[in-house]
Amino acid sequence: MAITSTTFKKGDQRKRKSKGDLNKITKLTKEILESILADREDDINNALDELKNDPAKFIDAISKLLPYVIAKRTELTGAGGKDLMSPFMELMKQASKADGDTGSK
Repeated sequence: MAITSTTFKKGDQRKRKSKGDLNKITKLTKEILESILADREDDINNALDELKNDPAKFIDAISKLLPYVIAKRTELTGAGGKDLMSPFMELMKQASKADGDTGSK
């Protein structure tokens, strides 16, 4: 391996980006979007209030907004790699069938 100015040297104390830290462009983009949305908060709330008359559309809108608020999980496993998400998904299916939802649009 060739030694360059960026090669790690033992004892190097430069600050490094921690896991999960945003890079400069991502951080700037996020700040701009947050400021735009903060100015439109009343409009967003009014639009959601109008959707409350149609529960299916309201839930659809909220579910589309959730990924921007909470982190997505790709898988949920327990001890020994046991799938913990399947029982939850089955309960959700049963609850939607009990409400008369066929799951199709």
